[in-house]
Amino acid sequence: MKKFSTLLILFCCIFHSLLAGCGAPTESKDISVQPIPIPQQKNVPANVKWTWGGIYNATHPIAQNHSAANARLQKLTANYFQITYTNYDTLGYSGGHGINLVREGVFAMWETVPMYLTLDSPEMNIYHLMGLCTSYDQAEDMFYATKPLRSEIYDNDHRLIIDPSYGSFTYPQQAIFTKEPLTDIQSFLDMKIRHNTALGVNQLSSLGITASQIPWEDTYQSLKDGQVDAAITSISAAASNDFQEITPYYTVLPACGGYAESVFNVDAHFSIPDDTMTILNSVGLELSAMNRNFWMTQMEQGSDTRFGSKNTFSPSPLSEAMAAELTQLLKGSIDDWAQRIGPEANKFLSMAQNLSN
Repeated sequence: MKKFSTLLILFCCIFHSLLAGCGAPTESKDISVQPIPIPQQKNVPANVKWTWGGIYNATHPIAQNHSAANARLQKLTANYFQITYTNYDTLGYSGGHGINLVREGVFAMWETVPMYLTLDSPEMNIYHLMGLCTSYDQAEDMFYATKPLRSEIYDNDHRLIIDPSYGSFTYPQQAIFTKEPLTDIQSFLDMKIRHNTALGVNQLSSLGITASQIPWEDTYQSLKDGQVDAAITSISAAASNDFQEITPYYTVLPACGGYAESVFNVDAHFSIPDDTMTILNSVGLELSAMNRNFWMTQMEQGSDTRFGSKNTFSPSPLSEAMAAELTQLLKGSIDDWAQRIGPEANKFLSMAQNLSN
């Protein structure tokens, strides 16, 4: 009977253990550290090789800055990301055509300027208005402050993106190149002046100035023949065309020089891994600073450093009173421009005018 009781107790204990775990050995578990699964981005290419269609030929300092930044990006990403900057003409396309090519995915990125968008988005001409930018710092402030508005235009109208700011920069203010020093506003108003845009010609004409939109290739001869007395352009452009032989004096105007920035194909942009995009952002900001320094050096020296001392111009600066008077005179043409363009122009203009000088 004892034997039977013992067996019965043992059987009950085993049965209870199976049901409740009471008295049963603890189940062994694998306590080694397991790797945490990392979510993978979709459509990440094995490596990236982009052609960057650009404004400048290979010998220009800006193109060299771009190439140096591209090499740095390639090194920092262990050859994963390779960008080759190539002039539009070498690629066989115009700058404006590139907007469509990037949207269609033929190119992943492109260097653009406002005039490539003004046909469809005339409010982008704000960056070329005379009388709006009284300093380079103000031109930069306007460029960065209005970036969200530009982003809307690129995204809504063209399905492009402008982040990151890879090498973006504002050009220095425009200057007028004259045969004699500019001594007062009346001497400015009495001149026959060449401008490269219809917008500039309209603004000058509104002041009673005889203004002409003369192609760049004809400008030197027009100055030499006396067809015009002066030309408005950048120091770099004037130096490259030997303007100092005819117009050795220059006066910086309250006129924005525009900007250059990179636009990206949306699909190509979002195929880049996050860590690589962080590096791209960092290198892009360094590149923007390099480009800014180049243009500022030109303005400070009154010459294009590529051409040496023979292309140095003599400054004939506007006094504060002259600058204020000219800015006030141009205000009416800015208001007229905004009224012609409509609400979209006012978005940009109100923001630009609220920036401190």
